Amino acid sequence: MKMTAYQATYDGTMEYVCNLSARLFKSSNIFEHRINDHWVLFAPDWPGFPVVVNDWVHRVLDRFQEGSLVSDVLSELQTNQSLQESFDATFPTISFLEERGFLRDAPSCLPYQVPTGNSTAKPHYFGVWLHINNNCNLACSYCFVKEKSHTAMSTEVIRSTARAIANTAKLYGVKRVGLKFAGGEPTLVVPLMETFQDLLLEELRGTDVELHTAVLSNGTILNQRLLSFLKRPNTCIGISLDGYGTSHDIFRVFKNSRKGSWKTIMQNIEILREHSITPFIMATISAETNKSLPQLVKWIYRNNFKTRLSVVRQPNCSWNCSSQQVHEYKLLCDTMKDAFERAFVELEDPSFLIDLRVALRICELHFENPANGVPCGIGETHLVIKPNGNLARCPMTIDETGVAPSNDLLSSCRECFTYSFSQRKYESLDDECLNCKWFPVCAGGCPITNLRINGHPFTKSPLCDFYKYIIPRYLIFFGRKLLHAADKAEHMQPSIIKKSIIY
Repeated sequence: MKMTAYQATYDGTMEYVCNLSARLFKSSNIFEHRINDHWVLFAPDWPGFPVVVNDWVHRVLDRFQEGSLVSDVLSELQTNQSLQESFDATFPTISFLEERGFLRDAPSCLPYQVPTGNSTAKPHYFGVWLHINNNCNLACSYCFVKEKSHTAMSTEVIRSTARAIANTAKLYGVKRVGLKFAGGEPTLVVPLMETFQDLLLEELRGTDVELHTAVLSNGTILNQRLLSFLKRPNTCIGISLDGYGTSHDIFRVFKNSRKGSWKTIMQNIEILREHSITPFIMATISAETNKSLPQLVKWIYRNNFKTRLSVVRQPNCSWNCSSQQVHEYKLLCDTMKDAFERAFVELEDPSFLIDLRVALRICELHFENPANGVPCGIGETHLVIKPNGNLARCPMTIDETGVAPSNDLLSSCRECFTYSFSQRKYESLDDECLNCKWFPVCAGGCPITNLRINGHPFTKSPLCDFYKYIIPRYLIFFGRKLLHAADKAEHMQPSIIKKSIIY
């Protein structure tokens, strides 16, 4: 017999450490799904993507169902003639299961205990959504910016904002700042992006803080100055696509001609790749654009693009609130479940190989790292800054007045926004949420959407029905692709699949 485990990984190291005298318990919250003679395992409240193990590993896991000493299980398996397993195989198996959160040092049970937040916590990283301008050359009906104008950050605001970001980074001792230029359409103001990045780098001079910059673009504008900017160190571009081909063109039309933007974007992506610039893809899927979702995700995977798929926050692609919204969200959930199922079925074709390091990111869901009751990082690890320098609580509320900045931007967010890290309260959270296996993955969903629909940011998401479908379905998909890749490992890069066999 042997222990076999498959997982997506970025390195080839595997260290086995386990306390022989420890009493371990199989987590009651893990997801288990059988695929032929293997099992997909995932611990929602533990860091890491799903793994696939063989039947023998799963049987070892089950030995700890009621809690067992590691030494007892080792002795039992060594003396059991039907299994004939040696210490050399069993010990690393137990260590592997403990490392991935499938074995715990205490029984795990529901409901989940939600952390109350710690306003003094210091992150190692924080991201800044910098809304540098309002103007745009497209006219998307669901845009966060209701009133388009030629408003853009002034030189004075750029200087003060760059200084405030640097001061916040120094105050918290962060090692990395992620700067996202957004709008409007930020590629309309490349000189402003250049100036802001230059000033921020100057403010960070002499520190060990790394600056990583992303331009969040509609992908329709490309010129030599933008190409030069994107070739700067640690600078990249994200492009919005809402569907494949004509589906994308339903909403993403040019402001003046009202013609679709798909063809222009495809041409620009090819030019970017000719310059060795690989964009990441941001897709917003709606009831109107979902039909092309299978084509879109296959195109994304085939080109090895990183991506995030979001579901439109308002079912009718607008910000007009109505008493029918709950019903509209129910219809949207049904539509999205059907669309994603069609996409998964096509992607699960064994002949369609996928680099699992380029995993789909879906909505606000936290697959790789549990949310710990925090669906949104505003005030903890993220900031949103308006063109006038004020802080906003979300890119979706960019038209609100916001609050004045300070030299501690994270603290300002925590103090002023009711769903910030230090003020998260779950008294209104449905018991169904805390008793749901998937709560660490969704954490109740987007606080702004919940606030608009339910009147409180910490309530059951109107997309709950979709989450309960997509989370386990994505895990099964991931497991199947792990097995497909393992079967054809000779065609894959070694770092993609780790196959551990101990005889």
